[in-house]
Amino acid sequence: MKKLSAVVSSIVLASTLLLPAAAGAHTSKDDHLRYPNSKKLKNIILNKMISKLSDEEKIGQLVMPSTHDDSNSMPNEQTRELIQKYKAGSVIVYGERNARKTAGYNNQL
Repeated sequence: MKKLSAVVSSIVLASTLLLPAAAGAHTSKDDHLRYPNSKKLKNIILNKMISKLSDEEKIGQLVMPSTHDDSNSMPNEQTRELIQKYKAGSVIVYGERNARKTAGYNNQL
């Protein structure tokens, strides 16, 4: 029940934060000429990117599952399934690793 509540909360948050921005994402390829201000240009680019995401992908950017390791201290199948199912934009990584193992772990993710 807690998971369902968290998903519903994420959907509500995503719809209030991201969908209005995507709705206003009608821009043209020459907008950089009309909006030389870099902040406006960044917003245009961001809105274009958001408008290309499905609702499921937008919500996934708000979901942050924790990883689960296999016997080799690498992400296991359950972690892969969580990332793919929820289209997660980031994950929480637990455990102590040195720089090399962390890089390998992130590459595996």
